[in-house]
Amino acid sequence: MGTRDVGLLYMKDKELRTIAKELPDTKVNSLLAIDRDLWIGTDHGLVHWNGSEIVKSGVPALLQ
Repeated sequence: MGTRDVGLLYMKDKELRTIAKELPDTKVNSLLAIDRDLWIGTDHGLVHWNGSEIVKSGVPALLQ
């Protein structure tokens, strides 16, 4: 789940966890799931979760 102030939330082992420090901004505006990738749009750029980490690879420079 994307949030306005906390970043990205996910469930693991029945526990709610957060991802914030890897994001360009803690305000998540949009999420797009394609296969095993999750694209995350924030006020300060676009990144994607590749299944194990948040990365900027594959994101056009204009959108980073």
